[in-house]
Amino acid sequence: MPAPDFEPSGVWEYGLGIARHELPCGGHAWGHGGDIQGFETRNLSTTDGRSAVVAVTALPTGPEMMEAVTATVDAALCGTGR
Repeated sequence: MPAPDFEPSGVWEYGLGIARHELPCGGHAWGHGGDIQGFETRNLSTTDGRSAVVAVTALPTGPEMMEAVTATVDAALCGTGR
């Protein structure tokens, strides 16, 4: 299902506990993340076998920080470095 407020970038879909994220390099990745006091995680993989796990030891407090986490996942899955 479209999930425009899931993340500030607005390129996510969500349903049944799994998120679909459009990648800037084309295609998409599936996964799930979570937040708990002081931490945020993202776990995503593509249908061709690429995967990324990002753990941040500071809970993002605003859209810019959330976008930075998404940009890190995108860089890992798209091979763009960061």
